[in-house]
Order: sequence, then C-alpha cells, then structure tokens
Amino acid sequence: MIIRKAVIEDAPSLAAIMKTTFNAEQQRWSPESTYQDNNLRPPGYDSTEMHAYFIQQAYYYVIEMDGQVIGGACVDYPGRRHARIDRIFVDPAFQGCGIGSKALDFLEREFPAVAVWKLETSSKQLDNHHFYEKAGYSRIYESEMEFGYEKHIAVSAENAEQAAQFKDQSLPKAEFENCLMSDADFYNMNLEKACFNNSNLSGSLFTDCNLSGSKFTNLNLTDTLLSNLRLTSSQIFGCDLSNVDIRHCSTEGLRIEGILLEDLLAAYIKLNNKSIK
Repeated sequence: MIIRKAVIEDAPSLAAIMKTTFNAEQQRWSPESTYQDNNLRPPGYDSTEMHAYFIQQAYYYVIEMDGQVIGGACVDYPGRRHARIDRIFVDPAFQGCGIGSKALDFLEREFPAVAVWKLETSSKQLDNHHFYEKAGYSRIYESEMEFGYEKHIAVSAENAEQAAQFKDQSLPKAEFENCLMSDADFYNMNLEKACFNNSNLSGSLFTDCNLSGSKFTNLNLTDTLLSNLRLTSSQIFGCDLSNVDIRHCSTEGLRIEGILLEDLLAAYIKLNNKSIK
C-alpha cells in the first residue's frame, strides 16, 4: 500500500470510490432515510469537479493498493500547529484491513508540526466512533447529527516553529498597541467584541475563533486566512478587500455598502440573463 498526493487525473477515481463508500454507509446506517444526510453524504461527494477542487485547494492524498486507487484522505491545514481531517475513506472491499489506521499514521507523519488534530463524523456511524477513539481521538462534543473528535500530539522541538506562544491565557479587555503581529496564528480563541484597528495582520491565520460582534477598521489583512469563524454581527470598515475569495460560507443578512448580498446576486443574475438574450 502507498499513499501519495493526489493529482487532477485522480479526481474521477476518487469521486467514484467516495460515491461507492458513502452510499454504502448511507444504506448501512440510515437505510430508511428519504432526505440527504450531509453527515453521511456531504454535498458534492460524488462530483468529479468537487474532488478536483479539493485536489487543487487542499491537501488531498490517494491511497493505492497494487497500483489501484482504493481510497483517499483530505486534510484542511489552516494553521501551523493544528489541522482538520476533512475526509478519509476506503473502498468497502478493502475495509477491515487496517488501511484507515495506516492512513491516519501517515497524515501525522506528513504534518509533524501539528499538535492538535480535529475531525467530525456522523453520530450514526458507530464504527467510526470506535475507529477514531482507538486511534487516540477524544470526543469533544456530540449532537444529534454529528460527533466532534480531537487528538493532541506532543511535537518535538525539532518540528515546532520557534515563536512566542500564548496558550490558555485569560486576557479580557487586554490592549495591544504598536505591536508587530504579521503571520500571527489565532486558534480556538474567544475574540467576541474584539476591536482590531490600524494594524498590520498580513499573513495571519484565524481558525475556529469566535469573532462575533468584533470590529475591523483600517487593517492590512493581505494573504490572511479566515477559516471556520463565527463573525455574527461583526463590522468591517475601511478595508481593502481586493481579490477576496468567499466560499462555503453562511451569508444570510450579509450587506455590502448597506445592500443585502442576496439582492446584489439577484440583480447580477438578472442582468447577466438579459445580456445572454
């Protein structure tokens, strides 16, 4: 068995295997369901285009056996010390042979600086719960639809990036003034009602943070990554948003210059349809 980085040419095979695997999971754990369970079969799971997108935008790996693609694993690596397993799957014909465990071990070796791994899985997939817990993951939350897991790994000094670290600190109403914070990594933080003003945060990483009610004014956020954030009721003023790419986000109530985004999109579609005619 070998595991390698996926290339665009792998997209059709990965889509076909995921379709077979996830359809089997749906039939096993929710055979009577008449609706699309996104935790068992996420949107685009059988789409070649979606897999091609992940190959280009994420860390996507192919699992091969004797030259045959039998599964895949996709990693979201938004920070320096933390990563998320977006998906890992093995063709049903090859399951039960320890391939999934070897794939998890491979990913940990592939990202030696990662100290915290996270993932989510369907609450219905009992085998998955046992699989991840056996691999050292601890359940951090559960709901009717999904369970969340987390694994902490001791990172060697050789693999750890040498930088100032602030961990498990209580800093309510703290003030930071005239500080160099480019390439900063903000992870799993409660920054509710924070105020970021006249600052250079270029290249920073914001992942799994609560930024509800925060204010962003006159910032340099060039090449900054915002991933899995809660930005409810936040305000953004005086920012250069050139070439910003927003994907897979909830945008209900989002306004640009006071105009609802859905109204802007509706106007664009209407205008585009007229131009086609």
